[in-house]
Amino acid sequence: MNTYSVDFRTESHAATEQIRAKTAHAALAKARRAASNDLDSLWFQPYSESGPVSEIIVCDKVGRELAVWRDEDAQLRLYASGLLEAARAVLARWEHGDLAEAVRLLAAAVAKAEGAAQARSARHKAATNSRAS
Repeated sequence: MNTYSVDFRTESHAATEQIRAKTAHAALAKARRAASNDLDSLWFQPYSESGPVSEIIVCDKVGRELAVWRDEDAQLRLYASGLLEAARAVLARWEHGDLAEAVRLLAAAVAKAEGAAQARSARHKAATNSRAS
């Protein structure tokens, strides 16, 4: 049995555990189970005092989201599953020669992701211009 040093990382915190297993892949499997089923057993420490804010959500008294801001990385994570699903559809239909529907799905997913990025870019440009004047 080997002992492996395993690092667990979130966007702002990290934990290190020693895991005994026969192989590195077995240690990874144990680590994934711990991260899913026993997260409280891990001792997470912050990387630094604070990190960049990636998401801000404003809610009313009953918890309804009223306004949301996400940075570009958070936006990408939000739309990544839709883009992956659309790309898989293109690949699956490629083999059967039926690409039209899959390409429309992919185009819609890309437009949605790009629209969010363009809106953020426009807001950033407007804010920069207002500070300059």
